Formats: sequence, C-alpha cells, structure tokens
Amino acid sequence: MLTRSSTFGPDLWAAYEDPNEAFDPDRAVRYAVVLIKAAGEGPFLLQERPRSDDVEYRGRFSMFGGRREGEESAEGCAIREVLEETGLELKAADLTLLARVESQNESGRLTSGHLFLAEGLSFDALKALDISDGKGVFMKRNEVPRQWGRLTSIAHFAIAAYEELDRVRLERPTPASPARASFFKFARR
Repeated sequence: MLTRSSTFGPDLWAAYEDPNEAFDPDRAVRYAVVLIKAAGEGPFLLQERPRSDDVEYRGRFSMFGGRREGEESAEGCAIREVLEETGLELKAADLTLLARVESQNESGRLTSGHLFLAEGLSFDALKALDISDGKGVFMKRNEVPRQWGRLTSIAHFAIAAYEELDRVRLERPTPASPARASFFKFARR
C-alpha cells in the first residue's frame, strides 16, 4: 500500500487524487528512443549504460535515444540521438512507431516518450558502429529472458511491443506495407 510518506513524490499522488489531472504533458520529460534490430533473425543492438554515478540506469541495457530539444519532433530526436550515440544515419522512413508511452519513470519523473523500431539493418554495419555513449551490446531474442533484470523498463516495453508486432505480421502479412503496431498507443488525450 502506498502512503503519503512514500518516496515516489507528489506527482504520483496527483494520479490518486484526481485521475483527470494526473498527467500534464507540459511538465513531462519528452524523449524518443530506438530499438535497433539487425535484419532477419539478427539480434537487437542495445546500449549498456555507463557505470558512473552520474548516469541514470547505470550498467543497465537500454535503447539509444534521449530527450527532445525545444520543438523537435519525436522522429527528429530519435534520428539525432542515434546519430550522436552510434554514428548510424537513419531517416524518418527507417522508423516504425512501436508505442507512445506517458508514465512516471523509476526516478519519479513524469515522462512522455516515443518508442521506435529501426529494423532490417546489416549486422556487419551495426558491428562497425562507433558507440560513443556506453557500450553497444548485441542481444538475440532468445537471450532477452536471461537479461530481463538488466533491461530498463522502457526496453522491456519496447521489446514486448516488437514481439507483438512480429506476431501480428506473421498472422496477417501484407506485401504492400508492413504492419504497424498502432494498438500500442497508450497516450491520454
């Protein structure tokens, strides 16, 4: 049971006091992240966060991405952050929206994020990337359960959304256009 002495802070209590006022997008940290996946049955490329004390989620596996700047679009942020952190040049057409998530993160901050997928990339090209923030880690889909405890909550969600997207594609393949996981949009309007 949560009490007012909880360490979660006043933003969490707003949801219990008035659910209609719980999420204020103007106060939220806006971000975009990209789940990068090699072609075919290739692995995910994840970021092992640096282990220094000033880094959020230190030593955990996350996706490449970060905070949006000013009026930057979610796609623009994802493209910029991936380029800065990996050197990989993506275009908006390379991104599939997996989910839009509004939540309170592990640190207690309200967040509003876009989770994208960039897939079909050459494994050799991904291996050659120069990761500037943390360390690049390749993780096969069958390795994810063993590493689940080291993944950030957003990485959990993105991988689960990817698995659902993949399942839907297998059930309803359409040669003209790939399936989109629009049913994973959990934003309040």
